[in-house]
Amino acid sequence: MPNALISPEKRVLWIFAASALVFALFVLFGRLVSQVGLDFLVYYEPSSVPIDRRLPSSDRDNPEYAIRTVGSFNDVESKQPTALMVHGDARESVNFDFLRSEFSRGTIIIAVNMLPAELDGLLAEGIQDVADIQGPLEHPFFTMLGKTEGHCPEGLQRDCGVFIVIARNFSGFGDMNNLARDSLDRILRGRLTPAAT
Repeated sequence: MPNALISPEKRVLWIFAASALVFALFVLFGRLVSQVGLDFLVYYEPSSVPIDRRLPSSDRDNPEYAIRTVGSFNDVESKQPTALMVHGDARESVNFDFLRSEFSRGTIIIAVNMLPAELDGLLAEGIQDVADIQGPLEHPFFTMLGKTEGHCPEGLQRDCGVFIVIARNFSGFGDMNNLARDSLDRILRGRLTPAAT
C-alpha cells in the first residue's frame, strides 16, 4: 500500500509540482522554437531580385508564419521545410531538379510571379491543364502546387490522386500561409485515403 505512505496533501503538492514542470517545459520549448526557428516555409529571394518586384517584407517576419527567407539556393536545399517558395525573377539560379523531387515527395511549392503555364513541364506535366487561376493575375502573384507522393506519376490530370494547383494574387503572407497550410492538410489527408493513380 504505497499510497497509504503519502498523505493526500503531499500527493496534491506532487501533482501541482509536476504540472508546473510540464508547463515550464512547454514554455521553454516554445521560446526555443521561436529563437531557433522551425521553418514551415523557406522563401528563396536572392538580392538580384529588384526591390520593386519583391514581396513586401512587412509581415514576413511574423513568427506565426514560420517563414525563413534565404538568398542562396544552397540554403534552400539544406533545409527540410514543409513548403518551398521561389521568386520567379530568380529562376535562372533555381535547381528545378531539386524542386521537382520535392514536389514529387509532397512538399508544397510556391512560385512567385510564375504562371502555371511557365511551371508546366518544369515541375510536372499537366500543371496548366488543371490550374485553378483565380482572377486576372497582377504582380505580385503566386502559383501554389502540391500533390500526394506517388499519385499522378505521368503528370497531373483531373481525377488522378490528390493535387493542388492554385494561382492567385498575393494579398499578404497570412493569407498565403493559410492557403499553404490548407493545401498541406489536403495533401496529408490524401496520403491517408486511397486514391486512383
